Amino acid sequence: MTRSSAWWCVPEDAADGPVVQTADVGGRKISFAGAGQDGEVVLLIHGYGGNRNSWLSLQEPLAARHRVYALDLPGHGTSGKDVGDGSTGILAALHALLDRLLDGDGQHAGSAATLAAIGGALPVSVVWGRQDRIIPPEQAHAVAGAVRYVIEGAGHMPHLERPADVQRAIEETIARAG
Repeated sequence: MTRSSAWWCVPEDAADGPVVQTADVGGRKISFAGAGQDGEVVLLIHGYGGNRNSWLSLQEPLAARHRVYALDLPGHGTSGKDVGDGSTGILAALHALLDRLLDGDGQHAGSAATLAAIGGALPVSVVWGRQDRIIPPEQAHAVAGAVRYVIEGAGHMPHLERPADVQRAIEETIARAG
């Protein structure tokens, strides 16, 4: 991912909350919301079936000290529905993503490899709920180079279930990257 000015720019009026924008990334429309003016750039990526709005409870508090972007992955939210071989309808697109992300009951190896590649160049936190019954927390170890946090008392959506713990994990990762 390159840092073009269109992708990383947050308008001056962003102090009132996240500002939704779109960018063309590899020929696909990606929708994202940016908030904050100063500090490190934090990119929040939701899981399968979610969207950028699932990060609202964390995006605004983090934006007090950082530039924070939450994106809609392809096939999710208001991003383009083209996920390669999926149809343009959101339910074929989500199904195509599901086939790419999951291998039976576990996470597809390609997902971890993608995050590991990013983790080699940028600080990456992987936050998992200890009680995640969709993707077991043991799979967090497949993401080489990432700082891994397993949140007690949370399931598949720890950022919604335990936002203060997830915020603390993100802040710790930023501090370590210093």
